[in-house]
Amino acid sequence: MSNRKNIPAEARNIVMVPLGKLKKSPKNVRKIPHTTAEIEALAASIASLGMLQFPIIEPELGPKDKPTGNYLVNAGEGRRLAQLLRVKRKEIKKDEPVPCILDVEHNATEISLAENAIRSNMHPADEYEAFAELHNKEGMSADDIAARFGVTPAVVKQRFKLGAVSPALLALYREGEMNLEQLTAFTVTDDHARQEEVWHSLGYDQSRRSILRALTEGQVSIEDRRAVFIGIEAYEKAGGTIIRDLFDEEGGYLADAALLNRLVREKLQTAAESVVAEGWKWVEVAPEFDYSRTSSMATLDTVPKELTAEDQQKLEALQERLETLSNDAEQDDPSEETFNEIERLEQQIAALTEDVFRAEDIGRAGAFVALGREGEVRIERGYLRPEDEPQEDGEGKNEDGVEAASKAPTTTEGLSAALVAELTSHRTAALRNDIADAPELALIAVTHALVPTFLGT
Repeated sequence: MSNRKNIPAEARNIVMVPLGKLKKSPKNVRKIPHTTAEIEALAASIASLGMLQFPIIEPELGPKDKPTGNYLVNAGEGRRLAQLLRVKRKEIKKDEPVPCILDVEHNATEISLAENAIRSNMHPADEYEAFAELHNKEGMSADDIAARFGVTPAVVKQRFKLGAVSPALLALYREGEMNLEQLTAFTVTDDHARQEEVWHSLGYDQSRRSILRALTEGQVSIEDRRAVFIGIEAYEKAGGTIIRDLFDEEGGYLADAALLNRLVREKLQTAAESVVAEGWKWVEVAPEFDYSRTSSMATLDTVPKELTAEDQQKLEALQERLETLSNDAEQDDPSEETFNEIERLEQQIAALTEDVFRAEDIGRAGAFVALGREGEVRIERGYLRPEDEPQEDGEGKNEDGVEAASKAPTTTEGLSAALVAELTSHRTAALRNDIADAPELALIAVTHALVPTFLGT
């Protein structure tokens, strides 16, 4: 410190130093250099607003502690590099005067550490309001704001999205009663009243997931198997809308569940056409596979597929190739291509050796076409309904020898059996409601049913 006493006291203030005389200080504690983006942002900010924070410098001392005429930048190396970038761009001259704070009284390392470590970033809500004002009043784009203030355009755009949140919730966030993760969940809707209602109705679980679940009730997640099956592009093409969490570009919710369900049924119906062409007696289409119904059904037995001479030759060649690859894989470190080839061979062999239904059985049984667990088409074949089972003479007929009507749903032309059953249940429910609203009609119906029994007719 003693060698600095040679510097006159009047030179310890703000001074204008030509840019070319500023040098990087070995005492600067920042060892990891600024990124190119950070330097470009500083250059843009200085060009627009000037040097808001002056570099802190000390004279460079040569032999015998004599000043060399240059100055070491103990704090503000990024600003020096930003000005040099402006020189390279020919925005300023290389001897551009730079306002600096000359400090020879304090420890240079402490000065550098204080500037780099003792700082506090703006609160995101404050950043949002400041960025929004620049965007709305000054017409600055997200890229312009990002370039001038040393942040990425993505950060600026995220701050803009906070404009969808109720001011009341933003106030709670400022007061520390809500964190940023919770706050961003509310950007899934711009209905402020709904946002506030959900926040105040939450119980002990105030997680982001709970907020999103409450705000999107009645909507379908973009990850739902129905959405996967239809595809977002097809859903939007049909007129559906996507409600997105503004902070999750890949997520979202399908707002029109009824449209989605209709599209699912239509696509399943299309997929069922090839199953119908196989010759099954009936094919039922429904998004959900009805386990309770099929559990009481009998199923057809399968038999090994009969191979032609050509198919048998092909099978033997595939099996031989698979055995060779498998043996090689056990001896060496197999590549990914080898594993893929083995998987392809196994699939081809399975297709040739799978069991099949007898052709004569297919015409008396049916199949179900439903939506699979991962959003794929699920086809289950070979089910026998009670009316599909072979009956002995007289079985299934009434006392007059007339064949009794089946109680099971049957396929009506143009309608699947499942749809007929669903419509029948709706009709039954409607009749029940009508009778409940008319007690006198119910009494007549009961009397009509009991009279034949008492009269013996």
